[in-house]
Amino acid sequence: MLTDARHALRRWSRRPAFTAIAILTLALGIGATTSIFSVADAVLLRPLPWPESDRLVAIYTVLPEQRLVRATQATWNRSRVTWPTWTDLRASTAFSAVAAWSTEEYTAGDDRSEIVPVIHASSALLPMLGALPGVGRFFTADEDIKAARIVVISHDVWQRRFGGRSSIVGETLQLTLATPDARSAAYTIVGVLPPALRIKNEAPEFILPIGLSPISWRETDQLTLDVVARLAPGVSLDAASAAAAPIVRSGLAPEQRSSRIVPLADDVIGEAGFEIALLLAGAGLLLIISCSNVAGLLLGDAWARRSEVAVRLALGGDRGRLLRQLAVEHLLLAGVASLVGLMLAIWLTPVFVALAPGSLPRLSVDFAGLDLRITTFAIGLGVVTSLVFGIVPSLTLAATPAAQILANSGREGSPRKHRAQRIAVAAQLALALVLIVGASLLGETIFRLTSQPIGFDPRNVAVISATFMGPPTWPVMTSPQPVDRSQLRQPPPPPDFGTADMLIRLAVLPNVVAVAGASAVPLVRLAPEVDIRADGCPENVTCRAQQVSVRGDYFRAMAVTPLRGRVFEPGDTGTPVTVVSRAFEQRYLDGDAIGRRIARASTPLSQYVVVGVVPDVPAQEFSDEHVPTFYRPGVGWASHFVVRTSRDAAASLPLIRAAFRDYDPKFVVTALTTMEARLAQSIAVERFRAILSAVFGGAAFVLAAIGLYGLAARRVADRRHELGVRVALGARPRDLQGLIVRDGLKTLAIGLLAGLPATIAGSQLLRSYLFGVSPTAPHVFLIAFVALALAALGAMVVPARRAGRVDVMETLRT
Repeated sequence: MLTDARHALRRWSRRPAFTAIAILTLALGIGATTSIFSVADAVLLRPLPWPESDRLVAIYTVLPEQRLVRATQATWNRSRVTWPTWTDLRASTAFSAVAAWSTEEYTAGDDRSEIVPVIHASSALLPMLGALPGVGRFFTADEDIKAARIVVISHDVWQRRFGGRSSIVGETLQLTLATPDARSAAYTIVGVLPPALRIKNEAPEFILPIGLSPISWRETDQLTLDVVARLAPGVSLDAASAAAAPIVRSGLAPEQRSSRIVPLADDVIGEAGFEIALLLAGAGLLLIISCSNVAGLLLGDAWARRSEVAVRLALGGDRGRLLRQLAVEHLLLAGVASLVGLMLAIWLTPVFVALAPGSLPRLSVDFAGLDLRITTFAIGLGVVTSLVFGIVPSLTLAATPAAQILANSGREGSPRKHRAQRIAVAAQLALALVLIVGASLLGETIFRLTSQPIGFDPRNVAVISATFMGPPTWPVMTSPQPVDRSQLRQPPPPPDFGTADMLIRLAVLPNVVAVAGASAVPLVRLAPEVDIRADGCPENVTCRAQQVSVRGDYFRAMAVTPLRGRVFEPGDTGTPVTVVSRAFEQRYLDGDAIGRRIARASTPLSQYVVVGVVPDVPAQEFSDEHVPTFYRPGVGWASHFVVRTSRDAAASLPLIRAAFRDYDPKFVVTALTTMEARLAQSIAVERFRAILSAVFGGAAFVLAAIGLYGLAARRVADRRHELGVRVALGARPRDLQGLIVRDGLKTLAIGLLAGLPATIAGSQLLRSYLFGVSPTAPHVFLIAFVALALAALGAMVVPARRAGRVDVMETLRT
């Protein structure tokens, strides 16, 4: 065996080009596929880390009427449930346990500069997830309603804040609710969570009893609780859905409400399941292309060795030893390729994980590197490919009489062999067309998303979200008689909470050009929609638009240039003027907004005069449709601040945070980022798809070129005698070169025609992921055809030149 290995090394080293191509081709397929399969396994294939996770379900309220409301379009069929609904579900025999939780924002300790999410959970939640306390205990059923001020902390908090002290139980921790009333209290630590615990896709730092939640059970119409349940023994998902439906419908507006129960595994994975499935399909196609490419190379190599095999058998060589030597040669080739592919996968996998958007579930916590099962499968497939397509032809030759092989050694290969090679290469081209078109579609989607006008300049802009934690400092307005708000032309101004002072402090920071406050900011927070009345709205039709209240120099800070009219001036504060978006003007004001009047339907007497029209801006995502929007000069608290700087805004973020902290500890920054970072985040999922598809498409392009090169080179070698005869009969070198090129283009045409139906079908699967481009856009298919044609021509240059330099005398002597 050692002798066979040395012989194999010598043989492969004498053919460096062939060996390198075979190894790199197989390694590319194994490396890329293993990386994608490992990521997919972490997200999609591994079971949830909870006992009997297949019996766990999530229960939601379905509100069909909210499908028409922009803010709830994505969640209309998975709304939360009310407290009374959760209480009634616990009494149902369809479930052996029902747990609920809600999330609130708190600050921990004396430092109020950082918001932390705190979960209020019922006592059944942690046991349902199979969690055992690392230290201390969890909550009891009695504490679901009448809870003491106790808290369970995460393992990370235990290590980071308390140094992992075993005596942590009984110590106290100050938590403050991040609301204007800033309720603060000392909570006694009773337990520590196990490491890396996640509740669905959340990693809580602190868990309080649900009985301490600010949600009151008396608020029967508040959909505020997330609910998970374990199905009772013998109860199916359909039976549980039937049992839960009347309980959910027993609340408000039963004619519009229903329930929806989904397996918790599907709920955790969400829409990522189909996306990962597409990535798996792309990786599988790439692996098939790689293996078929190597198969074609090894088939040609086996046929080229027919004379060697025949001579060894004619001289009395042992067939078993010959086959063993061939097996060692191809195992060595597959082993080296698998090792290189594994190294490529080790490098690629962290890159893919780093590129993955934060919305991809389970990847950041559960991912632990390459999966051994998937790696073994991919490497095994490479070994099988090498052995089958390398040894089987040799077995066929070994079974053929040596005299027959030697008699035919100078002739062109059999038509059946050429047909098999052409079919294999055509299949590679068909699969490559599928991947290249997919990559082109997703790449154009990114281009169209990032090149469309967004209505403002995101460069050098910092965006701050803040809340105010403290007791009210403004006078409480009271009235001895009920007041009809609709009769007030201007409602009382809301409290300022020091917003004006904060804008002044931000304006004097170094490099600051303009500052502003707003109730909503593009790509950061969705503005509320209100019913409006405008000249273009019929009386019997509800017209809706987003309302944004702004303070300071908002349009300058966002670098928004008015299309017509003007934007707000300092004297506009408190006056009935408004600025509308282009979509508002076109939809409700017949394309002529300046000087027109609009009003909220709830306060029809408070009318606003339109003084300007500004470009449309995206709401939360790049791909959002333009929503009619009107802006009002605000006078109250601004939950968001915009700061434009003369340099990179990221460098000013520490100064901005310090300005909030130094002004008043009651100001708590909940989010601080740059607009450019938020833009990148908004298309992170699309960029991830585009990059991975580009990797697949690029690899398929290279492999297709290699396959065509191998076919053309083999055809030249097999047709040496024919080419020599053609030269002897007067053929010119360019005639021979054209013969090889035409043969390769014929294979290309077969592959493209065969792959076109599969490509059209595959592109339809991407329809929901595309923006501004049709899945059957002709120019995308044309680009893919041209790219593969150029790859084919480039791959056939060397074989065609070799055919044009055929030596007539040497060829005819063989």
